[in-house]
Amino acid sequence: QEPMSEQALDAGCMATPWLVSIGFTTAFSAMFSKLWRIGRLHKASASFQKVTIKWHHVMLPFVVLMTLNVAVLTTWTITTPLQWTRSPQPSRTDSFGRSIESYD
Repeated sequence: QEPMSEQALDAGCMATPWLVSIGFTTAFSAMFSKLWRIGRLHKASASFQKVTIKWHHVMLPFVVLMTLNVAVLTTWTITTPLQWTRSPQPSRTDSFGRSIESYD
């Protein structure tokens, strides 16, 4: 008997790409927005122009990338979600005949 249900293990498998992808998108869009803002300020400083950068200029890349990211991940999760499988090695058992090692 497994310590967790198959549904919980399947959800754990599918959570990995969600967490990695959302974390990467958050970090990438933050860096991109900061570099874009610095580039815009640098470009305007050459001609001594005043530049006003509002919050929506900085948040737009984040919102667009996150929306695309969630759309792709939702489609993936609905159509073909990852599923947990266990393949025990028959040669590796304890004294009670239970598998002590498995592989993918």
